[in-house]
Amino acid sequence: MNDSELLDGHIFNNDKKNFILRYKEINDTSLNETLDALYKRYAVLREKHPEKFKDPHEEYWSGYHS
Repeated sequence: MNDSELLDGHIFNNDKKNFILRYKEINDTSLNETLDALYKRYAVLREKHPEKFKDPHEEYWSGYHS
């Protein structure tokens, strides 16, 4: 499994914490840049593969504060 597949898996499984940690490690980005990448990749994946998400859109960001 490559890094992109691993990161996408974190998004599909609503594992934002591990996405953030791994993305920052791989790309040496700031937290704000990492969160921006998370939001953008989430939108792309939700559009292309809605069936792969563990949680519905309404619940995905519930309780999450950046």
